[in-house]
Amino acid sequence: MKHILTALGALALTTTAAQAGGVERSAGNLSFMFQTGNYAELSYGSISPDVSGVQRVAAGQFSPAGAKSGDITPTYSTMTIAIKT
Repeated sequence: MKHILTALGALALTTTAAQAGGVERSAGNLSFMFQTGNYAELSYGSISPDVSGVQRVAAGQFSPAGAKSGDITPTYSTMTIAIKT
């Protein structure tokens, strides 16, 4: 029994939380749940990020001038509907 408890304690000390590396593009607002009475909400958003850079390494060789990447993020839209009765 002592060995089992020791093994469980060691296992508990070595476990870690698993985490995903995802990106949340549209987080819903939860404040509608706290409104009094019936409630409805509709929202729309259009996002146009501009992320660009310069590539310093091209085909395994250093490029001092660099190659411009241009805009690497697309425009996207989000829509949220919240209804409480």
